[in-house]
Amino acid sequence: MKTDEQHIKYAEWKSADELHEITVGWISELKFSKDEQLFLQNLIRNYPITPISEIEVKESKETADRLAKLSEQIDPLLEKIRNHNNELLVLVDSEDQLEEEKEYKQTHRLLSEEVNSYLETYKAHKRIIFELIKSFIKKEKVKRISK
Repeated sequence: MKTDEQHIKYAEWKSADELHEITVGWISELKFSKDEQLFLQNLIRNYPITPISEIEVKESKETADRLAKLSEQIDPLLEKIRNHNNELLVLVDSEDQLEEEKEYKQTHRLLSEEVNSYLETYKAHKRIIFELIKSFIKKEKVKRISK
């Protein structure tokens, strides 16, 4: 995460090309996360392993619901990033618009924090999902061996 922290700290020194590349990277990563989340939601809800207990059924549903709520945040965030990327013109035109340029870079820094926060939250949820599925698979394996 040191790279992300450096990016936030030194965003005002980045060139327009660098800021554009960072923004395109955010869009790519968020689109991938969106596809991955759909896959994980389907996996949790439709995986053929039968949970062993009512607690696991409840945990599975709650995890899928949290992931669905997190997924709802992607499209608005992507829209903000696309709009931000479209406003990059203020940095590359030949006019000196110091206030607008400063505001753009401030917005970039805030978006960077928002994207990083979202991705950290998503990765934490993903770890929970992997652990949940792993426990289901282990229990199913034990159940089959016992038969």
